[in-house]
Amino acid sequence: AKRTKPYKLGLQREHSMKYSVVIPAHNAERYLSSALESVRAQSLPPEAVIVVDDGSSDATAEIAASYDAVVIRHRIARGPSAARNAGVAACSTELVAFLDADDEWMPDHADGTVGAFTHPGVIFSAARAVSVGAAFVGGSAVERTMEPIDLRDTLVLENPIVQSGVVIRRDVFVQAGGYDESMRCAEDYDLWGRVAVIGLFCPVPATTVRRRFHPEQASIRLVPEMVAGAWKVRRRVAGRRLIEVHESHRPDVVQRLCNAGQQDLSWAVWMGDAEILSVVRNELVQTDIELDLHGRLADVVGASISLTRLADSIRCRAYGVRRKLRSHSGT
Repeated sequence: AKRTKPYKLGLQREHSMKYSVVIPAHNAERYLSSALESVRAQSLPPEAVIVVDDGSSDATAEIAASYDAVVIRHRIARGPSAARNAGVAACSTELVAFLDADDEWMPDHADGTVGAFTHPGVIFSAARAVSVGAAFVGGSAVERTMEPIDLRDTLVLENPIVQSGVVIRRDVFVQAGGYDESMRCAEDYDLWGRVAVIGLFCPVPATTVRRRFHPEQASIRLVPEMVAGAWKVRRRVAGRRLIEVHESHRPDVVQRLCNAGQQDLSWAVWMGDAEILSVVRNELVQTDIELDLHGRLADVVGASISLTRLADSIRCRAYGVRRKLRSHSGT
């Protein structure tokens, strides 16, 4: 790993904790300049910016170098998890901030997320994001006050954290094991589940991330795989939680799983996507088996009841037809 050097662009301001920025980039020449410009504009500038060129065949590395970023090059694409792990390994600062190459920060992003570490016990923080480009439907179960919280129960239900909004203690990242490089979907969700066991999360109430959605990204191209990946992580998180908590709290953990299942089924039906609906149903059954829930999860959400399954399938087909008609008519 290359030794990082100061990235002295933008306004200089004294701050007790230094941070570096890690940007994984694969064929990112279309958006990378905007991402780096947003880093340059930070009111609290980073100590270093590290761009990991993950097997790009375009001008990604050249663009990064033109911004005086430290560039780590992978000859062959190894995926975003391996790229981020390599970037963190090259950091020497106490804190690490993540930014995807197609996203941007608003000028006060670092000031808020780094400032969150003044609260005792905080080991990672994240700001809110606004979507740019394709429409995005989602929510958050995290109360957006700048107070430290235990995120372990929340993560059983969903992942409310935007990757490009996160700042984390480097030693905690290492202790948690970093990103699982075998995962191509929901790898950030998996990491937050392991980090949340170690310490507290601080949500920053400000919206300081522009999260760009475009047809090339995995969250749009690989929706069924993303859903399956999220449930794989959810089983890991819930499994740990069922061991950690007192017996009296276990029904609450299972109820959060049921709520997650109902949300995903309703979303799949609303999307009118039979493949996603099938993936959700299969994941619910697998969750019942792996966590030894005796079919309760599938039963509660109706996934194991033939009439409910039939009704959901009919509604899903109807929504799918309506979406196609709307797209053809342009309304």
